[in-house]
Order: sequence, then structure tokens, then C-alpha cells
Amino acid sequence: MELEKLSYTRTFGYPTERLTGGHFSVPVFIKHDAIQHLRPMTEDIFWAYCIFMLKKSTPLLPSFNMLVLRVLEAGINYAWETKVVLFHTNSRTQQIIRYHYYHGEDTETVSLQWMHVQGAFGILAFGYAIAFLCFLIEQVVHKYKTPT
Repeated sequence: MELEKLSYTRTFGYPTERLTGGHFSVPVFIKHDAIQHLRPMTEDIFWAYCIFMLKKSTPLLPSFNMLVLRVLEAGINYAWETKVVLFHTNSRTQQIIRYHYYHGEDTETVSLQWMHVQGAFGILAFGYAIAFLCFLIEQVVHKYKTPT
């Protein structure tokens, strides 16, 4: 109950787990309306693969590898993850966290200014200058090569 009250104060950090399917696991004390006022970190603190350890010479390794491959190809792990996440949290909570995770707080549009495109125009002008120089050289070479 105390952690739930603290989640509205913005004075502490709370852990979330970014799952492999793109969903987020949220602690039970973080409520839907508190998430709108909290901001997730932009980078992961820790990330690791889920690994299985088998004996090197086990005869079950090829069939186990095939099972894992089929589960991943069929998307069963993503379906399971979606069901579990939606059972424990609502979809609105997931949308809020996903929005803040991928967009952050700086989502205002910026008007296009000269400094945004000056490099591209500089390259374009340089290309035009080289093309014009090649054209002049061709004209001079053509003038002196052909008898008139």
C-alpha cells in the first residue's frame, strides 16, 4: 500500500521488465493512472537471452532444437506472452508504457529550418559544380578535337 502511494509522488524509480515480444511487465503496486506521470528509462539496465543447458552428447538435442525452432516460428511464445501480460495488466497500461518508452517526453514537432537541410544542399551544389566543370571540359575538348 505504501509503494502504491509513493508511485504518485515521482520521488522513486520502479522496475519494469521489457519482454521479448515488446510488452512490459509492471509491478502490481503501479496503477494505471500513476503510469501516466512516470517516465521509463531510455536504455535497459540489463538484458539477457533465456538459455537452456543440456549435456553436449545428449540424444535429445536435435529434437529439442527443432521444438524450440517450431515454437519460435509459430509465434507461440509471443502468444503466450500476450495472454499473460493482458491477464495481469490492461492494454491501456501497455499502450502508455510503450508510448513513453519509444517516444519519450520530447514529442513536439520542430519546424524545418535551414540548418536541417544545408548539408544536403551543399552536397547538391558541389555535385552541380562538378557536373558543370565536366561539361565545360567536354566542350573544350570537343572544340579542339574536331576539325572545323
